[in-house]
Amino acid sequence: MVRAVASRARYGVRGRTGVAMRVLIVGLLLMTGCSASKSSPGAFDSGESDGGGGSATDGGSTDTDVRDMGVYWTLDADLVVVDGVVDPAASVLHLGRRRNSSETCSDTVTPIAVVAQEELPHPSVLAWWELSWDPSTLLCFAKGEGGWNQPVLLGIGAMDPEIVAVLGHVDEVTDPLAADSLNGAYATLPGDNRLFIYGAAGPLTAWHGEGDPADGAPLPDDTWLVRTAYSFPLTL
Repeated sequence: MVRAVASRARYGVRGRTGVAMRVLIVGLLLMTGCSASKSSPGAFDSGESDGGGGSATDGGSTDTDVRDMGVYWTLDADLVVVDGVVDPAASVLHLGRRRNSSETCSDTVTPIAVVAQEELPHPSVLAWWELSWDPSTLLCFAKGEGGWNQPVLLGIGAMDPEIVAVLGHVDEVTDPLAADSLNGAYATLPGDNRLFIYGAAGPLTAWHGEGDPADGAPLPDDTWLVRTAYSFPLTL
């Protein structure tokens, strides 16, 4: 059984809204093939199998079934920031389905809206947006699965050590010093009040190890590449 991996570092915090929220890394460590035997304590179990027998989500289908396209999902984004504001029309989202270390299906969509949120969920988060897109355009997700659920809250903030540890497996990283230039990627999923530290973010130059990470808002104007290091359960 492969299960989502939770960070050892959990922070009991309260955002400005006064609502208690945990900050944690969650997801299958897809890039390095992390298994349940390597999971850190207190792992959040998605209840889904990575084996050939299918899962509750995929209706008990087998790997040869066209519906058995993966049990985790990823959220990458190319966010174009102009005058400190994300331009939805120029930005794109990449929604992927995964099984084990392989992407089984992917959708690329233009967000309908990217709405900046004034209330930040944690001091580590610098910028926080509500993202929505048209689920009827998705080919990889049925209703209630992964990218179908709307809206997703996405943020950019401080880098986390556990993300640094897996950055070498992200395609955009071309320099071992990239971790010193990148920010962390944060998200909150619909129906789940946890704040997930799930990836890294920065302009292309940052992925090449150039410059310093953003340390305040608004973010500098550029195309900010947000990339997944840990995936999300397909259903909650």
